[in-house]
Amino acid sequence: MWSHYAEKHAGVCLEFRNIANMGNPAIPPLEVQYSETNPELNFAEVEGLVDRQDAEGEAARRMVVDCIYLTKSEEWKYEKEWRIVDILGGRGFHEVRLDALSGVIFGCRTPRAEKERVKNQIENSGAHPTLYEALECRPSYSLEFRELRQG
Repeated sequence: MWSHYAEKHAGVCLEFRNIANMGNPAIPPLEVQYSETNPELNFAEVEGLVDRQDAEGEAARRMVVDCIYLTKSEEWKYEKEWRIVDILGGRGFHEVRLDALSGVIFGCRTPRAEKERVKNQIENSGAHPTLYEALECRPSYSLEFRELRQG
């Protein structure tokens, strides 16, 4: 995860424990499904349905979300990923409740200035996550996570 998503260990990872209360309750976090084969979606079947506000529209939207946004190759299963997909609201930034943020993990190569910047943002936001830093465990490829003392 760190090498793929967190700027080769120089970024920050956010931890959400109470994922059911992250934001809009009508748009819950959804678990990614891992598959050995690509999902198939017939757009002709769902094209006229996705805008409908009934059970068929909901089923069509869920089918699109499952196939396009929630299915990944089996080789990524170790990530145990969840996603929030707002198919009607579209792309961009969406509010997340502060009390849903339970931890912030600094990568093992996060520059000190970036750590201080993020810590200041957290302090000014009113959020109270636990802060951790990742440490490389040589000679293996594993990481250890150490809680940082705040203050």
